[in-house]
Amino acid sequence: MVLTTVGPYTRYGLPLVAACAKAGTDYADLTGELMFCRNSIDLYHKQAADTGARIILACGFDSIPSDLNVYQLYRRSVEDGTGELCDTDLVLRSFSQRWVSGGSVATYSEAMRTASSDPEARRLVTDPYTLTTDRGAEPELGAQPDFLRRPGRDLAPELAGFWTGGFVQAPFNTRIVRRSNALQEWAYGRRFRYSETMSLGKSMAAPILAAAVTGTVAGTIGLGNKYFDRLPRRLVERVTPKPGTGPSRKTQERGHYTFETYTTTTTGARYRATFAHNVDAYKSTAVLLAQSGLALALDRDRLACSCGGCSLPQRRWAMRCWRASRAPAWSWERPG
Repeated sequence: MVLTTVGPYTRYGLPLVAACAKAGTDYADLTGELMFCRNSIDLYHKQAADTGARIILACGFDSIPSDLNVYQLYRRSVEDGTGELCDTDLVLRSFSQRWVSGGSVATYSEAMRTASSDPEARRLVTDPYTLTTDRGAEPELGAQPDFLRRPGRDLAPELAGFWTGGFVQAPFNTRIVRRSNALQEWAYGRRFRYSETMSLGKSMAAPILAAAVTGTVAGTIGLGNKYFDRLPRRLVERVTPKPGTGPSRKTQERGHYTFETYTTTTTGARYRATFAHNVDAYKSTAVLLAQSGLALALDRDRLACSCGGCSLPQRRWAMRCWRASRAPAWSWERPG
């Protein structure tokens, strides 16, 4: 079994995926790069399925909280017999991150360079079903924009008064969750619509802040996906943090985050799932990736899906999350 943290994966990752798929060796990573995932699926999913290798993508802050919350909402709705999931929205309710790592900067840079230099890649990353197993089989649900400014009451009654805005990880996480639905033959539902936003509070300035954040994030990524390749690589590398650098251990310990995912089912039942960790995203990613590796190494025969191929973490990792030292808090409930 191989765990890899060597990114940007678009630049360095595919040879390792190829080797694991060929050898039948289980693999997990913490990528946040859509085109790396797309290429891994296109090139090595079938071979990995034939050899029994499980290629588990995105086992960190991106995208375990997103994937696992939705999976638990689905399980609960099945247990309660309340129908399939419809509108489902993740909200980053709280977040403390005091520094960004050089690896994160390199990942964003490489993703935008790939999209801006290849029209087909740019088309794929703007498709809401970038990672789908069968694009023609996906339901047509109209526009599913990545960056949304929305009043909280549109998401759930308990968010009345709050405003939410664009979340920078939404373009990646939403496609991971939609692939999970497709891999399970659309078990979440054919009317399953998924989005991600971040809470910007409930002050008088919140609606203005939500508009500003959403516009900034959407504009930066949109322009980057079109024009980033015009910036010389050496110049970008000279002025940005170097891969391997990042927040100190003390800084990581002071961070925290909380995700809440809200859904309404076809019968009108409402549920909420919460995923929280009292460390920052980088420290949390280390725990999540390690638990994914332990699940692959020690729980292989008990995993919900034992077949090979390019897959995602939710069911595999769920079996181990509560066993982790300093594990994330994880819960779900049905509001009254």
